[in-house]
Amino acid sequence: MLNNIRAWAAQPERGVEGAWTRLWAVELSLLLPRHPAALRHERGSLLALTGQFEAGARQLTEYADLIEGIDPKVAAAVRVEAKAAAPA
Repeated sequence: MLNNIRAWAAQPERGVEGAWTRLWAVELSLLLPRHPAALRHERGSLLALTGQFEAGARQLTEYADLIEGIDPKVAAAVRVEAKAAAPA
C-alpha cells in the first residue's frame, strides 16, 4: 500500500505536496523490519526537496556510506547529491 501511495504522489502534477506525501510514505516504510536500502536515498532526496537541506544531506551521506562497499560509483554520485543538498 505504501508503494502505491509513493507512486501516486510521485506524479508531476502533485508537486511539492506530493513530495511531502512521498516522504510520509517513505518514513513509514523505513519502520518496517525489512526495507530496500534505496528508500534511504529516496528519503534524503525528498528531505532536500521539501526544504530540509541539512537532514537531506546527512541522510544521503549515510546512504552513500552504506553502499560504498557494494557500488562505489553510485556512492560517489550520491555524495555529489548530498553536497548539492547541503546548506551553504
